[in-house]
Amino acid sequence: MAIAHIEAECELEAVYAGPARAPQLYSASAVADIHRSMFERLPKEERVADGGVSLEPGQFRSREVTVGRHVAPAAQSIPLLLERWATFYGGVRRGEGALLALAASHHRLGWIHPFIDGNGRFMRGMLNLQTLERRIAACLTFEQETLRSGVRIEALRPLHYLFLSGLQIERGEFKRMTGLGDRTAVSLLTALVTRGLLRSDTPQGKVRFGLPLHALRFYFPALWPEAEAD
Repeated sequence: MAIAHIEAECELEAVYAGPARAPQLYSASAVADIHRSMFERLPKEERVADGGVSLEPGQFRSREVTVGRHVAPAAQSIPLLLERWATFYGGVRRGEGALLALAASHHRLGWIHPFIDGNGRFMRGMLNLQTLERRIAACLTFEQETLRSGVRIEALRPLHYLFLSGLQIERGEFKRMTGLGDRTAVSLLTALVTRGLLRSDTPQGKVRFGLPLHALRFYFPALWPEAEAD
C-alpha cells in the first residue's frame, strides 16, 4: 500500500501541485480523481470496504452509511454538497484564512463522506497536495543543515507517507523507505524520534508521524509565535 500511495502522489502532483493549480483541488472532479488515483493501484482483493462491499476507486457512494455515531448525508445529495463545498472553500485564497479554510474543508469532506471507504486517506492526500510535503522538506533541511541534529532529508518519503496514511509502520519498513544503509538509517530514525518528528510508544515499537512544537513554524508558518521563537 505504501508504494501505491507514493505512485499516486507523483501522478497527482503533476496535475495539482503548485499555487496556480492548487485551487482546482476544490472541485468534485478533483475529489474523485484523488480517490481514484490512490486506490486503483491496489489489488482488487484489497479494495473491499466493511461488510464486504466492493470499493470502486473514484466512485461516489450510492448507498447510505453510518460512521460511528455520524450518519452521513444521503448519497443522492453528494454532488450538490460537493458543489457547495467547492464554491465556499475554493474562494479563500490568502493568508491565515486560506489555512483555516483548508482545515474546515477537510472537516466538511469528512462529514459528507463521499466514498464508501477510503475517505480518510484520500483527504490526507488532498492536504498533502496543498503544500505540506514541501513544508516537511523545509523542516528536515533546517534540521540537517542548520541544527545538525542527525535528521536527514532522506526521511521525507517515509514521513510524507506516515502523514498521508495516518498509519503506524514498523521501524524496519521506515528504514527501508529512506533508501539508506542500515546503520545510517538507524541513526536517522533515532534522531527523528529524539526530535519528536516521529512518535513511538515503546523503544522498539512502530512509529507514526510526530508534530513537535518546534516543527510548527515549518508546517503552519506564522500561526504559533512560541514555535517561531524556538
